[in-house]
Amino acid sequence: MINTYNLDMRHAPFNDRYLQRLSGVIFNAVREHPRTTAIRIDLHLPDYKDNEDSLTCIVNINQGLMSRFIEALDARIQAFLKHKAQTGIRTYPCHLRYAWVKEKADSDKPHWHVVLFVNKDTFKGPGDYNGRTRNLASMIQASWSSALNLPLAIEYLTLVHFPNNPCYYLNSNKAAVFPDSYDDLMFRLSYMAKERTKVYSKTERSFGCSQS
Repeated sequence: MINTYNLDMRHAPFNDRYLQRLSGVIFNAVREHPRTTAIRIDLHLPDYKDNEDSLTCIVNINQGLMSRFIEALDARIQAFLKHKAQTGIRTYPCHLRYAWVKEKADSDKPHWHVVLFVNKDTFKGPGDYNGRTRNLASMIQASWSSALNLPLAIEYLTLVHFPNNPCYYLNSNKAAVFPDSYDDLMFRLSYMAKERTKVYSKTERSFGCSQS
């Protein structure tokens, strides 16, 4: 177990509990899938006004939004693997793990920073982002639209943002390189644990992650 964190100090101070939970999800992921892909994404809400326009009437931003997203994504991943297996293609188990933080900066709307963990033998990356191919990226986009109760339309694909270099690869079977890979990922994820722009509330969660 690695007990220290490589942090991007430009974003200090950090929430220590969030750092511990992020690290815990990483180790749970590689314990089950020694070859793990970690993917950073950002999730946004559509533009809407608090009135009776049609968009406001259909967008579901009620409590449980992130749970709906994760459940929808996991269901799509399992359906994808089942379909591949039925066509005779070899598949590998893929236990989806995640961590997310909710933030609000200058906008009135919150946004979410998310890291997803999947089996690298199943997904080496998200694939292209145009929504036309059945890959992990399109499943992420469809799941976010589903969680918001939005139709899967081109104009909503950009509500899921894939930042530059979103993928990190971990291999716990390679002891010589794993510590560096872990440090690189924690450096990137330390941004998610920064105190600035967090939304702390007794009624709404600002952080969530896989429990096992």
